[in-house]
Amino acid sequence: MKISVLTMFEDDESVFACLKPGLLGYLLKEAEQTAIEWAAAADLGLGSKTIWNLVSNVFAKLGAADKAQTIIKARAAGMGQR
Repeated sequence: MKISVLTMFEDDESVFACLKPGLLGYLLKEAEQTAIEWAAAADLGLGSKTIWNLVSNVFAKLGAADKAQTIIKARAAGMGQR
């Protein structure tokens, strides 16, 4: 299984903690959205259309029309909070 991490932490300790268990990649949240999608696609050996289809499937399963609604639903469910 190939797994990449999307995070806001870029210090060495966080990077190494993520890569140590064998994760494939490490992406920063502050990177441009397109850069993140292309990096994820490349890491997983998937084309950009496949990534867009997967994102659309997530939106549909959550009943969300776009990324903003998905974030609202995730926060309402307690995700992304410390």
